[in-house]
Amino acid sequence: MKNTLTVLSVAYLIFTLLSAGSSLFVEEKNEEKIRTGEPVCYWYDAMVTGVAVENTKWDKGIEFFMNHWLIMLYSPIFMFCSIQAFVTAILAWIPILYLVFIIIKKVRSNHRVDPTRYNAR
Repeated sequence: MKNTLTVLSVAYLIFTLLSAGSSLFVEEKNEEKIRTGEPVCYWYDAMVTGVAVENTKWDKGIEFFMNHWLIMLYSPIFMFCSIQAFVTAILAWIPILYLVFIIIKKVRSNHRVDPTRYNAR
């Protein structure tokens, strides 16, 4: 169970990093492509920044993937606005916090002090 949680947390971290990396290649909004019906991804700036996808069969799935890292970024900021935002923030950060906990635990177990080494006289 512990190993499975670690693998899933690492997969979640990779998903988040891929989401952030893929968002770097999104172009500016092109009205002509939108009018002609071509698939297009673009940045929008409403109250918070995000990526919008239009004219594809998988609009919502691609938008979720492209905006996932932004959800991770914004969720702690807005977590006290509503119960839904609070739950989203907790669920978004649990796998990352689990990995941090595992790494700290592993580092601390590798640096155990020998109790006989520092004897008080």
